[in-house]
Amino acid sequence: MDALLDVKNINCGYGSLQILWDVSLNVSEGEIVCILGPNGAGKTTLLNSIMNLLSIWDGTVSFQGNEITGVDTSNIARMGVGYVPEGKYLFEALSVYENLLLGAYTVSDQNEIKKRIERVYSLFPRLAERKKQASGTLSGGERQMLAIGRALMSEPTLLMLDEPSMGLSPKNTMLVMDAVATLHQEQGVSVLIVEQNVKAALDISNRGYIIEHGRISYSGEKKDILESKEIQEAYLGV
Repeated sequence: MDALLDVKNINCGYGSLQILWDVSLNVSEGEIVCILGPNGAGKTTLLNSIMNLLSIWDGTVSFQGNEITGVDTSNIARMGVGYVPEGKYLFEALSVYENLLLGAYTVSDQNEIKKRIERVYSLFPRLAERKKQASGTLSGGERQMLAIGRALMSEPTLLMLDEPSMGLSPKNTMLVMDAVATLHQEQGVSVLIVEQNVKAALDISNRGYIIEHGRISYSGEKKDILESKEIQEAYLGV
């Protein structure tokens, strides 16, 4: 498969504090790839550097064969990279419907916007039920659905999710992960997902990377990760 996203030997950090050390990874077209690791390992920093929310010191990031290192974040989004950061950032005073509209800010065709909103509602029926409700009054699971739905309004080729299960009940975690898997299967969106819930992430992923202390310590197919005794003891509590 062709590399959709290709990250090569990136180093970056905050001020003089280096967080990532020679990190390389890739996502091929049609894949779901997870990034696993403990708190403070550099997972969020990695996604932020891909989106140029944090400047890369060394190394390169390419998307669809084009280098995007240093490209403005809004232009990276226009190229087809959707990003749902940790924290479910929403415009809380606006309704579910209005938040979705903001996700299609680059689209002028009203019929196309309507089609995209209906696709989001089909993926997350609960959002359709609450379309007039202020997003600030939604439950944690509903807020995560809306954050993902808003990112989908730009019809990304690659969707990056940072800790989508954080703060969610097991039931809502399953709903969100099932929706991501459905999105991948039915619309062909590739996914790069950062997660601490190892089992939930691996259930829907093709393969994964483990990052520790800012370095990739392991990468492999889902089956290899699940069968590794060392990884089971460290991350799965086996």
